[in-house]
Amino acid sequence: MNKINNINEFYHHHLLRIFGLLFGILMAITIGAFLLSQYQQSNLKKTPINHHAPTIKSINAYNAFSGKKVTLIAEVDHAKRLPVHFNWQQLTGPTVNFTTDDNKISFQAPKISNDIKLTFSLVINTAQQKTQRTTEIMIKTSDKTVNKEFLFIAIILASLLALALELSARKNKTNGS
Repeated sequence: MNKINNINEFYHHHLLRIFGLLFGILMAITIGAFLLSQYQQSNLKKTPINHHAPTIKSINAYNAFSGKKVTLIAEVDHAKRLPVHFNWQQLTGPTVNFTTDDNKISFQAPKISNDIKLTFSLVINTAQQKTQRTTEIMIKTSDKTVNKEFLFIAIILASLLALALELSARKNKTNGS
């Protein structure tokens, strides 16, 4: 009987350690998957118009999901002394109402039932030079990857919790006998 109690205590103690370790690993994976899905580099197409023009290094998109706010931010190199004019335009996709603030453009993604692409153009003008870059933003109906991750974690956690409760009940039953 003492041997059974020692085995139960061993499994109970180590099961809780394993449960905590797995929980930590699964949370790290889930958070990593979520952050990766939130940060999406858009497909960039650079169209230089003048060799000495300001440079648009990149345009990033965040939260490109149906009904959510989307912000595009252009990283721009230009001579600090020159006045610069930013001109954003939507080229393709369902029309969205957007607001601009120099190198940023924000809009509410349309509510959609199928994934769509929106194309935007940024033209930067100085007194003598001009540069343009376009970017395509994929608007997805939902973040299914994150939902699958949370479902997976919930199933694993429920299974581990049930196993821990079963071992605890066995331990209490053995101690009571």
